[in-house]
Parts: sequence; structure tokens; C-alpha cells
Amino acid sequence: MTTRHWTTCSERNTKILFWRMEMGPRMSDNPYHSPVAVDESTDDHSRLAKAAMSLLVVLVLWVLLAPCGMLYFMSAIKAPDTESDICHFYTTNILYMSISVLYSLLLVTGAWSMVRRGSYVWAVSTSWLAMVPMMGPFYFLGIPLGIWTLSVLRYPSVRASFRSA
Repeated sequence: MTTRHWTTCSERNTKILFWRMEMGPRMSDNPYHSPVAVDESTDDHSRLAKAAMSLLVVLVLWVLLAPCGMLYFMSAIKAPDTESDICHFYTTNILYMSISVLYSLLLVTGAWSMVRRGSYVWAVSTSWLAMVPMMGPFYFLGIPLGIWTLSVLRYPSVRASFRSA
């Protein structure tokens, strides 16, 4: 049991800090809140939801925007003044984008599995696959989002929340 007494501000902040260290659970950072413990598992689950939804948004954006690029390249191929080298380049880009969209749809299923907390192995695999540099959507965003989701998936409370760990 702790006793309350009035002290100077710096001494009181030190006592609050020591009290937090002794009591264990994380407290609110606001000194005027009552000392109610914050549930760590809920915090971890919200971190996973944020990371998974961020990955899901980037993937869905790519799935929606890539067909626009493919249509552009198809219309450029059909132009009468297009050279054969340029047609080959555009065809390669269309092929790459179509494979990338299929890859992104695969990752969408994994990100959705993270949101639903389905398979832990599939969630970790999706995080790793999101970091493949030239294959993923917006590859410059895939690497940090993959690292973020992997770091959140390592929490024991998050791992325990999946159906098959």
C-alpha cells in the first residue's frame, strides 16, 4: 500500500516513476489520470491491426492501380507509330504487372489472415513475402511494412491470439 503526501513537483515525479517501476503494469503518461493499469495484450492487438491494415491498404492500392498501367501500355502498343523495341518493352511491363498483381492478391489473403488472426505461419510468411523488393507492390513501402508486421508478430500475446500458432 502506498501512502500519499504532498511533495515538491520533482520529488513527486520521481516517486511516481519509482512507483511505476515497483508496481509493474504500465500506467498512463498523464499524471492526472487515476493509476489504472493498461492491458498490454490489447495494445499488442491494436499494433497488429494497424500494421496489417497498412499492409492491406498498400496491397489493395496496387491491385487497383496496376490495371490502369497495363491499359496504358496496351494502348501504347496499339499505336501505329510504335517501334518493335518499344512494343517488346511494353509487353514485358504488362507481363511484370500482371504477375505482380497476382502476387499482391496472394499477399492480400495473408494480410487478411493477420487481421482475422487465422494462421500464424501464413501471417509471418506474408510479412516476409512483402519484403521481396521488386515483386511486391510499391516495393519501397513493402520493406518497412514487412519489418513492422514481423516485429509485431513476435510479441507472445499476439502469437497466442492466432488460431494455429
